[in-house]
Amino acid sequence: MPGTMLSKLPRLTIHIRTFLGMLAGPWKVNPFFTALLFSLLYVFSAVRVGVSQGRNAPLVWLESIPIGLVSAFLCLLCIWGLNKTVERVGSLRAKQICFHLGLLLTSSILLGFNVLYSGGFGSEFFVFTVIRIYIGALALAVVAGLGEKKLLAQIQRAEAALIEVDRQRNLLLHAEENVRREVANYLHDRVQAGLVVTGIELERIAQEAPEKSAKELASVIEELEEIRIFEIRNASHILSPDISIIGLRGCLEELFVTYRNSMTISFREFIVIEDTEKDIQLAIFRIIEQGLLNALIHGKASLCQISVTPSLDGKILLTLENNGVPLGHEDRNNGTGTAVIDAWTQRYQGKWSLINTESHTVELRVRLTHLADGRDDLI
Repeated sequence: MPGTMLSKLPRLTIHIRTFLGMLAGPWKVNPFFTALLFSLLYVFSAVRVGVSQGRNAPLVWLESIPIGLVSAFLCLLCIWGLNKTVERVGSLRAKQICFHLGLLLTSSILLGFNVLYSGGFGSEFFVFTVIRIYIGALALAVVAGLGEKKLLAQIQRAEAALIEVDRQRNLLLHAEENVRREVANYLHDRVQAGLVVTGIELERIAQEAPEKSAKELASVIEELEEIRIFEIRNASHILSPDISIIGLRGCLEELFVTYRNSMTISFREFIVIEDTEKDIQLAIFRIIEQGLLNALIHGKASLCQISVTPSLDGKILLTLENNGVPLGHEDRNNGTGTAVIDAWTQRYQGKWSLINTESHTVELRVRLTHLADGRDDLI
Protein backbone atom coordinates (compact mmCIF):
# COMPACT_ATOMS: atom_id res chain seq x y z
CA MET A 1 0.00 0.00 0.00
CA PRO A 2 2.73 2.57 0.85
CA GLY A 3 4.52 1.54 -2.33
CA THR A 4 1.38 2.23 -4.35
CA MET A 5 1.03 5.68 -2.78
CA LEU A 6 4.69 6.46 -3.51
CA SER A 7 4.26 5.38 -7.14
CA LYS A 8 1.38 7.86 -7.49
CA LEU A 9 3.36 10.78 -6.05
CA PRO A 10 5.28 11.64 -9.28
CA ARG A 11 2.04 11.70 -11.24
CA LEU A 12 0.36 13.83 -8.58
CA THR A 13 3.34 16.18 -8.59
CA ILE A 14 3.04 16.56 -12.35
CA HIS A 15 -0.68 17.39 -12.06
CA ILE A 16 0.02 19.96 -9.31
CA ARG A 17 2.79 21.59 -11.35
CA THR A 18 0.53 21.67 -14.41
CA PHE A 19 -2.27 23.28 -12.38
CA LEU A 20 0.07 25.87 -10.83
CA GLY A 21 1.57 26.62 -14.23
CA MET A 22 -1.93 27.09 -15.59
CA LEU A 23 -2.76 29.57 -12.82
CA ALA A 24 0.57 31.35 -13.17
CA GLY A 25 -0.03 32.10 -16.83
CA PRO A 26 0.50 34.58 -18.21
CA TRP A 27 -2.72 34.53 -20.22
CA LYS A 28 -3.79 37.17 -22.68
CA VAL A 29 -7.02 38.64 -21.33
CA ASN A 30 -9.71 39.66 -23.81
CA PRO A 31 -10.46 43.29 -22.86
CA PHE A 32 -13.88 43.54 -24.53
CA PHE A 33 -15.29 40.31 -23.14
CA THR A 34 -13.89 41.03 -19.65
CA ALA A 35 -15.20 44.60 -19.68
CA LEU A 36 -18.66 43.43 -20.76
CA LEU A 37 -18.77 40.74 -18.08
CA PHE A 38 -17.66 43.02 -15.23
CA SER A 39 -19.96 45.85 -16.27
CA LEU A 40 -22.89 43.40 -16.23
CA LEU A 41 -21.82 42.14 -12.81
CA TYR A 42 -21.69 45.72 -11.48
CA VAL A 43 -25.12 46.50 -12.88
CA PHE A 44 -26.67 43.34 -11.44
CA SER A 45 -24.98 44.02 -8.08
CA ALA A 46 -26.29 47.59 -7.98
CA VAL A 47 -29.79 46.47 -8.95
CA ARG A 48 -29.77 43.75 -6.30
CA VAL A 49 -28.70 46.22 -3.59
CA GLY A 50 -31.26 48.81 -4.72
CA VAL A 51 -34.13 46.35 -4.85
CA SER A 52 -33.18 44.96 -1.42
CA GLN A 53 -33.49 48.52 -0.08
CA GLY A 54 -37.06 48.72 -1.39
CA ARG A 55 -36.38 50.96 -4.37
CA ASN A 56 -38.22 50.77 -7.70
CA ALA A 57 -36.56 48.11 -9.92
CA PRO A 58 -36.89 49.89 -13.35
CA LEU A 59 -35.50 53.08 -11.82
CA VAL A 60 -32.57 51.21 -10.29
CA TRP A 61 -31.82 49.64 -13.70
CA LEU A 62 -31.70 53.08 -15.33
CA GLU A 63 -29.51 54.47 -12.57
CA SER A 64 -27.12 51.51 -12.92
CA ILE A 65 -26.41 52.09 -16.63
CA PRO A 66 -23.80 54.87 -16.05
CA ILE A 67 -21.79 52.80 -13.58
CA GLY A 68 -21.88 49.86 -15.99
CA LEU A 69 -20.61 51.96 -18.91
CA VAL A 70 -17.89 53.71 -16.90
CA SER A 71 -16.72 50.45 -15.30
CA ALA A 72 -16.57 48.84 -18.75
CA PHE A 73 -14.43 51.74 -20.02
CA LEU A 74 -12.11 51.51 -17.01
CA CYS A 75 -11.84 47.75 -17.43
CA LEU A 76 -10.99 48.15 -21.12
CA LEU A 77 -8.17 50.57 -20.32
CA CYS A 78 -6.79 48.43 -17.50
CA ILE A 79 -6.84 45.16 -19.47
CA TRP A 80 -5.36 46.83 -22.54
CA GLY A 81 -2.52 48.20 -20.42
CA LEU A 82 -2.08 44.80 -18.76
CA ASN A 83 -1.72 42.98 -22.09
CA LYS A 84 0.69 45.58 -23.46
CA THR A 85 2.86 45.43 -20.33
CA VAL A 86 3.01 41.62 -20.39
CA GLU A 87 4.01 41.70 -24.09
CA ARG A 88 6.90 44.11 -23.48
CA VAL A 89 8.41 42.26 -20.52
CA GLY A 90 11.16 39.83 -21.45
CA SER A 91 11.35 36.83 -19.10
CA LEU A 92 8.52 34.41 -18.31
CA ARG A 93 8.72 35.08 -14.56
CA ALA A 94 8.46 38.84 -15.14
CA LYS A 95 5.47 38.28 -17.42
CA GLN A 96 3.74 36.22 -14.74
CA ILE A 97 4.37 38.85 -12.05
CA CYS A 98 3.07 41.63 -14.29
CA PHE A 99 0.03 39.52 -15.18
CA HIS A 100 -1.06 38.93 -11.58
CA LEU A 101 -0.18 42.44 -10.35
CA GLY A 102 -2.11 43.85 -13.29
CA LEU A 103 -5.19 41.77 -12.41
CA LEU A 104 -4.99 42.92 -8.76
CA LEU A 105 -4.59 46.55 -9.85
CA THR A 106 -7.55 46.24 -12.26
CA SER A 107 -9.71 44.73 -9.51
CA SER A 108 -8.73 47.52 -7.07
CA ILE A 109 -9.51 50.26 -9.61
CA LEU A 110 -12.89 48.79 -10.47
CA LEU A 111 -13.85 48.29 -6.85
CA GLY A 112 -12.54 51.72 -5.88
CA PHE A 113 -14.68 53.33 -8.57
CA ASN A 114 -17.72 51.45 -7.29
CA VAL A 115 -17.03 52.62 -3.73
CA LEU A 116 -16.61 56.24 -4.84
CA TYR A 117 -19.70 56.15 -7.03
CA SER A 118 -22.21 54.44 -4.78
CA GLY A 119 -20.57 53.90 -1.39
CA GLY A 120 -21.87 50.36 -1.52
CA PHE A 121 -18.87 48.74 0.21
CA GLY A 122 -17.43 49.39 3.64
CA SER A 123 -13.66 49.81 3.97
CA GLU A 124 -13.37 46.66 6.06
CA PHE A 125 -14.55 44.58 3.08
CA PHE A 126 -12.37 46.31 0.48
CA VAL A 127 -9.44 43.85 0.43
CA PHE A 128 -11.70 40.81 0.54
CA THR A 129 -13.80 42.08 -2.36
CA VAL A 130 -10.70 42.95 -4.40
CA ILE A 131 -9.51 39.36 -3.98
CA ARG A 132 -12.90 38.07 -5.11
CA ILE A 133 -12.78 40.22 -8.25
CA TYR A 134 -9.18 39.15 -8.84
CA ILE A 135 -10.09 35.46 -8.54
CA GLY A 136 -13.00 35.95 -10.92
CA ALA A 137 -10.80 37.75 -13.45
CA LEU A 138 -8.10 35.08 -13.13
CA ALA A 139 -10.62 32.26 -13.62
CA LEU A 140 -12.01 34.05 -16.67
CA ALA A 141 -8.51 34.55 -18.11
CA VAL A 142 -7.54 30.89 -17.52
CA VAL A 143 -10.73 29.52 -19.10
CA ALA A 144 -10.48 31.83 -22.09
CA GLY A 145 -6.75 31.19 -22.39
CA LEU A 146 -7.17 27.43 -22.35
CA GLY A 147 -9.85 27.66 -25.00
CA GLU A 148 -7.65 29.88 -27.15
CA LYS A 149 -4.68 27.56 -26.61
CA LYS A 150 -6.72 24.55 -27.68
CA LEU A 151 -8.00 26.43 -30.74
CA LEU A 152 -4.45 27.53 -31.60
CA ALA A 153 -3.25 23.92 -31.33
CA GLN A 154 -6.01 22.82 -33.72
CA ILE A 155 -5.08 25.59 -36.15
CA GLN A 156 -1.43 24.57 -35.99
CA ARG A 157 -2.37 20.94 -36.67
CA ALA A 158 -4.52 22.04 -39.60
CA GLU A 159 -1.70 24.19 -40.98
CA ALA A 160 0.75 21.31 -40.58
CA ALA A 161 -1.68 19.06 -42.46
CA LEU A 162 -1.97 21.63 -45.26
CA ILE A 163 1.81 21.89 -45.47
CA GLU A 164 2.03 18.11 -45.70
CA VAL A 165 -0.65 18.08 -48.43
CA ASP A 166 1.33 20.71 -50.37
CA ARG A 167 4.51 18.69 -49.94
CA GLN A 168 2.82 15.50 -51.13
CA ARG A 169 1.30 17.35 -54.08
CA ASN A 170 4.70 18.70 -55.12
CA LEU A 171 6.21 15.23 -54.76
CA LEU A 172 3.47 13.81 -57.01
CA LEU A 173 4.04 16.52 -59.62
CA HIS A 174 7.79 15.91 -59.42
CA ALA A 175 7.32 12.14 -59.77
CA GLU A 176 4.93 12.59 -62.69
CA GLU A 177 7.40 14.83 -64.53
CA ASN A 178 10.20 12.31 -63.90
CA VAL A 179 8.08 9.50 -65.34
CA ARG A 180 7.15 11.64 -68.34
CA ARG A 181 10.83 12.46 -68.89
CA GLU A 182 11.85 8.81 -68.70
CA VAL A 183 9.14 7.74 -71.16
CA ALA A 184 10.09 10.61 -73.49
CA ASN A 185 13.74 9.58 -73.38
CA TYR A 186 12.78 5.98 -74.08
CA LEU A 187 10.68 7.03 -77.09
CA HIS A 188 13.44 9.29 -78.37
CA ASP A 189 16.42 7.01 -77.77
CA ARG A 190 15.01 3.50 -78.14
CA VAL A 191 11.80 3.56 -80.17
CA GLN A 192 12.88 6.26 -82.60
CA ALA A 193 16.31 4.67 -83.03
CA GLY A 194 14.64 1.31 -83.59
CA LEU A 195 12.44 2.79 -86.32
CA VAL A 196 15.48 4.31 -87.99
CA VAL A 197 17.28 0.96 -87.99
CA THR A 198 14.15 -0.79 -89.26
CA GLY A 199 13.84 1.74 -92.09
CA ILE A 200 17.45 1.23 -93.13
CA GLU A 201 17.01 -2.54 -93.14
CA LEU A 202 13.84 -2.26 -95.23
CA GLU A 203 15.63 0.00 -97.69
CA ARG A 204 18.40 -2.60 -98.06
CA ILE A 205 15.80 -5.33 -98.64
CA ALA A 206 13.93 -3.11 -101.14
CA GLN A 207 17.08 -2.73 -103.23
CA GLU A 208 17.24 -6.50 -103.75
CA ALA A 209 13.47 -7.07 -104.04
CA PRO A 210 11.41 -7.08 -107.23
CA GLU A 211 10.05 -3.74 -108.45
CA LYS A 212 6.51 -4.30 -107.16
CA SER A 213 7.71 -5.40 -103.73
CA ALA A 214 10.22 -2.54 -103.67
CA LYS A 215 7.41 -0.02 -104.19
CA GLU A 216 5.37 -1.58 -101.38
CA LEU A 217 8.40 -1.53 -99.08
CA ALA A 218 9.06 2.10 -100.01
CA SER A 219 5.49 2.94 -98.95
CA VAL A 220 6.03 1.13 -95.64
CA ILE A 221 9.34 2.94 -95.10
CA GLU A 222 7.68 6.28 -95.78
CA GLU A 223 4.90 5.51 -93.30
CA LEU A 224 7.43 4.43 -90.65
CA GLU A 225 9.38 7.63 -91.21
CA GLU A 226 6.21 9.69 -90.82
CA ILE A 227 5.41 7.87 -87.59
CA ARG A 228 8.95 8.46 -86.36
CA ILE A 229 8.97 12.17 -87.21
CA PHE A 230 5.43 13.24 -86.38
CA GLU A 231 4.11 10.73 -83.87
CA ILE A 232 7.08 9.49 -81.83
CA ARG A 233 9.03 12.75 -81.80
CA ASN A 234 5.98 14.89 -81.04
CA ALA A 235 4.84 12.49 -78.33
CA SER A 236 8.33 12.65 -76.83
CA HIS A 237 8.33 16.46 -76.88
CA ILE A 238 4.85 16.68 -75.35
CA LEU A 239 5.71 14.23 -72.60
CA SER A 240 8.80 16.28 -71.71
CA PRO A 241 8.69 19.69 -73.46
CA ASP A 242 12.04 21.33 -74.31
CA ILE A 243 11.03 24.72 -72.91
CA SER A 244 14.61 25.76 -72.23
CA ILE A 245 15.55 25.02 -75.86
CA ILE A 246 12.63 25.98 -78.10
CA GLY A 247 10.65 28.10 -75.63
CA LEU A 248 7.13 27.82 -74.29
CA ARG A 249 5.44 28.97 -77.48
CA GLY A 250 7.36 26.45 -79.59
CA CYS A 251 6.39 23.63 -77.19
CA LEU A 252 2.74 24.69 -77.33
CA GLU A 253 2.77 24.79 -81.12
CA GLU A 254 4.09 21.21 -81.12
CA LEU A 255 1.22 20.33 -78.77
CA PHE A 256 -1.30 21.94 -81.14
CA VAL A 257 -0.13 19.67 -83.96
CA THR A 258 -1.64 16.66 -82.19
CA TYR A 259 -5.06 18.33 -82.45
CA ARG A 260 -4.73 19.30 -86.12
CA ASN A 261 -7.40 16.81 -87.26
CA SER A 262 -9.91 17.46 -84.47
CA MET A 263 -9.71 21.07 -83.24
CA THR A 264 -8.50 24.43 -84.52
CA ILE A 265 -6.28 26.13 -81.93
CA SER A 266 -4.85 29.64 -82.08
CA PHE A 267 -3.27 32.28 -79.87
CA ARG A 268 -5.40 35.32 -79.16
CA GLU A 269 -2.52 36.88 -77.25
CA PHE A 270 0.79 35.47 -76.07
CA ILE A 271 3.13 37.54 -73.87
CA VAL A 272 5.60 35.82 -71.56
CA ILE A 273 8.22 37.89 -69.73
CA GLU A 274 11.73 36.75 -70.61
CA ASP A 275 12.85 36.13 -67.02
CA THR A 276 9.80 33.98 -66.21
CA GLU A 277 10.97 30.80 -64.47
CA LYS A 278 11.02 27.65 -66.57
CA ASP A 279 9.00 25.84 -63.91
CA ILE A 280 6.07 28.23 -64.18
CA GLN A 281 6.26 27.95 -67.98
CA LEU A 282 5.96 24.19 -67.52
CA ALA A 283 2.89 24.85 -65.33
CA ILE A 284 1.36 26.95 -68.13
CA PHE A 285 2.10 24.17 -70.63
CA ARG A 286 0.51 21.47 -68.43
CA ILE A 287 -2.59 23.59 -67.71
CA ILE A 288 -3.09 24.32 -71.44
CA GLU A 289 -2.50 20.64 -72.21
CA GLN A 290 -5.24 19.56 -69.79
CA GLY A 291 -7.53 22.42 -70.81
CA LEU A 292 -7.38 21.39 -74.47
CA LEU A 293 -7.90 17.72 -73.60
CA ASN A 294 -10.97 18.53 -71.48
CA ALA A 295 -12.36 20.86 -74.15
CA LEU A 296 -12.09 18.13 -76.78
CA ILE A 297 -13.18 15.09 -74.76
CA HIS A 298 -15.82 16.56 -72.46
CA GLY A 299 -16.84 19.69 -74.36
CA LYS A 300 -16.64 18.29 -77.92
CA ALA A 301 -15.05 21.61 -78.91
CA SER A 302 -13.82 22.26 -82.45
CA LEU A 303 -12.31 25.71 -81.86
CA CYS A 304 -10.14 27.04 -79.03
CA GLN A 305 -8.38 30.39 -78.50
CA ILE A 306 -5.60 30.78 -75.95
CA SER A 307 -4.29 33.88 -74.20
CA VAL A 308 -1.21 34.14 -71.96
CA THR A 309 -0.44 37.60 -70.56
CA PRO A 310 1.18 39.21 -67.49
CA SER A 311 -1.01 41.33 -65.20
CA LEU A 312 -0.19 44.68 -63.63
CA ASP A 313 0.27 43.08 -60.19
CA GLY A 314 2.98 40.72 -61.44
CA LYS A 315 0.79 37.65 -61.96
CA ILE A 316 0.32 35.55 -65.08
CA LEU A 317 -3.15 35.37 -66.62
CA LEU A 318 -4.10 32.39 -68.76
CA THR A 319 -7.39 31.84 -70.60
CA LEU A 320 -8.63 29.05 -72.86
CA GLU A 321 -11.92 29.80 -74.62
CA ASN A 322 -13.62 27.03 -76.59
CA ASN A 323 -16.91 26.53 -78.41
CA GLY A 324 -17.71 23.28 -76.65
CA VAL A 325 -20.77 22.10 -74.75
CA PRO A 326 -21.71 24.70 -72.07
CA LEU A 327 -21.19 23.92 -68.40
CA GLY A 328 -24.18 22.44 -66.63
CA HIS A 329 -25.28 20.51 -69.73
CA GLU A 330 -26.36 16.99 -68.88
CA ASP A 331 -23.94 15.44 -71.39
CA ARG A 332 -20.88 17.22 -70.04
CA ASN A 333 -18.86 15.79 -67.13
CA ASN A 334 -15.59 17.07 -65.70
CA GLY A 335 -12.66 14.65 -65.87
CA THR A 336 -9.52 14.15 -63.84
CA GLY A 337 -7.84 16.93 -65.83
CA THR A 338 -9.35 19.47 -63.46
CA ALA A 339 -7.38 17.84 -60.63
CA VAL A 340 -4.17 18.32 -62.63
CA ILE A 341 -5.06 21.97 -63.28
CA ASP A 342 -5.83 22.43 -59.60
CA ALA A 343 -2.50 20.89 -58.53
CA TRP A 344 -0.43 23.12 -60.82
CA THR A 345 -2.45 26.21 -59.89
CA GLN A 346 -2.04 25.62 -56.16
CA ARG A 347 1.70 25.07 -56.60
CA TYR A 348 1.93 28.63 -57.87
CA GLN A 349 -0.52 30.06 -55.33
CA GLY A 350 -3.06 30.79 -58.02
CA LYS A 351 -6.75 30.46 -58.73
CA TRP A 352 -8.71 29.03 -61.61
CA SER A 353 -12.31 28.90 -62.76
CA LEU A 354 -14.32 27.39 -65.59
CA ILE A 355 -17.28 29.50 -66.70
CA ASN A 356 -19.85 29.97 -69.42
CA THR A 357 -19.35 33.30 -71.21
CA GLU A 358 -21.95 35.67 -72.60
CA SER A 359 -20.86 34.72 -76.12
CA HIS A 360 -21.99 31.12 -75.47
CA THR A 361 -18.46 29.75 -75.11
CA VAL A 362 -16.71 28.01 -72.23
CA GLU A 363 -13.66 29.72 -70.74
CA LEU A 364 -10.96 28.41 -68.44
CA ARG A 365 -9.41 31.29 -66.48
CA VAL A 366 -6.17 30.76 -64.54
CA ARG A 367 -4.20 33.22 -62.44
CA LEU A 368 -0.68 32.25 -61.32
CA THR A 369 2.01 33.96 -59.27
CA HIS A 370 5.73 33.81 -60.04
CA LEU A 371 6.49 32.25 -56.65
CA ALA A 372 5.92 28.53 -56.15
CA ASP A 373 5.10 27.20 -52.69
CA GLY A 374 7.66 24.41 -53.21
CA ARG A 375 11.35 25.01 -53.87
CA ASP A 376 12.26 21.80 -55.73
CA ASP A 377 12.49 22.45 -59.46
CA LEU A 378 10.60 20.26 -61.91
CA ILE A 379 12.72 21.12 -64.96
